[in-house]
Amino acid sequence: MNYNKLVHISGKPGLFEIANQRQDGLIVKSLLNKKSNFVSSRIHQFTLLDNISIYTDNDSEPLIEVFRKMLALKETDPVPEPKEDQTILRSYFEKILPDYDRDQVHISDMKKVVKWFSILDEMGLAKIIEEKKISDNNKSEEE
Repeated sequence: MNYNKLVHISGKPGLFEIANQRQDGLIVKSLLNKKSNFVSSRIHQFTLLDNISIYTDNDSEPLIEVFRKMLALKETDPVPEPKEDQTILRSYFEKILPDYDRDQVHISDMKKVVKWFSILDEMGLAKIIEEKKISDNNKSEEE
């Protein structure tokens, strides 16, 4: 699985991997039920996980870096469930990203990050992160 091909689709639960592109949408494979289907770009918006960042007080933190921090803390501080109380989610976010922007990062954003982390963790997140790091290093060497 390639992190660069992981996408969130508006109005659809979970995460998807891009299998193929068409002029009017994407053919995606659900990470939840492994089914492939066509999703029209006329109805849905697609957001690559690689393009998502979390606002901080200074700038923003790429989602992959947030996942790395969550993975590192997973043993000592388990990831809460997405439906946990807001105070639990906020205190968890303060541990992994102490300088997150409290005005722009909403509880719904925190729930998505926790949910996506859980999905990817079941799929072997550590391996996905390592492959992403290797591909990023290869790109920087080419430039």
